[in-house]
Amino acid sequence: MIGLFLGLALIRTTGFWVAPSILGRWDILLSFMIYFGQRRPLFEGLLLWFVLAHLFTLQSVAPVGVFVIYYLVFFLLARLISEAFYADTGLSILVLIFLLSVLSRLVLPGVASLFDSGWKVFSWSNLYPGLLLTNTLLGWCCYLILKWLDKVTFKAARQEVELSEGIA
Repeated sequence: MIGLFLGLALIRTTGFWVAPSILGRWDILLSFMIYFGQRRPLFEGLLLWFVLAHLFTLQSVAPVGVFVIYYLVFFLLARLISEAFYADTGLSILVLIFLLSVLSRLVLPGVASLFDSGWKVFSWSNLYPGLLLTNTLLGWCCYLILKWLDKVTFKAARQEVELSEGIA
């Protein structure tokens, strides 16, 4: 998981010069946090959240703690959503990532304002349709890659384990 994140971070930073308006603002970890909240046990998800959010903070110029809190919000939100709605099909994953992507554009400036960073809390540039489309499509691809990695390593999602225990 961490290797995949580092590879995507490398693609994002080198691709910034090719398409800065899209790849420069792509939220790499959002799909990871949605995936961890939906498919991982609580302790494992929290551990992965902390490590990856801290690595993301170290590579950014934001105040320390902004991305840790921001991604914790989305990890917990995805966790709560998974109790009522388990995204397993391609379309449900795509819709979930799109909705949380729209929400993320409003939450990030709000979290940043807690740190007095000077980001605009509500700006129309945060809701740029190309950015939302990029976050949704690339996030969907990341989610499917993570799902495939779990399948290759024979790791079952927590909902699938809970459902199979109820059958026996």
